[in-house]
Amino acid sequence: MEEELRKRLDLIVKAKDNPELQGIEIQTCKLDILYWFKNYAVTDKNNTLYGADMPDVLPFIPYEFQEEMILEIWDSICK
Repeated sequence: MEEELRKRLDLIVKAKDNPELQGIEIQTCKLDILYWFKNYAVTDKNNTLYGADMPDVLPFIPYEFQEEMILEIWDSICK
């Protein structure tokens, strides 16, 4: 989890003052919904699963079955 948070933070920091990279990221997210989920989507912490030492907002890391569902829904919306 910590590695995932660090990866996402690095991406945001790199893009913060780089309009070209921001444009690339926006375009990539538009073309690849899973890229957006894997790099920008977050979810609330489940207090039953995680203790107080975890942040209240966690990166959403989809399982394979969730990726399939996301793509299926995305395809039905975009067609």
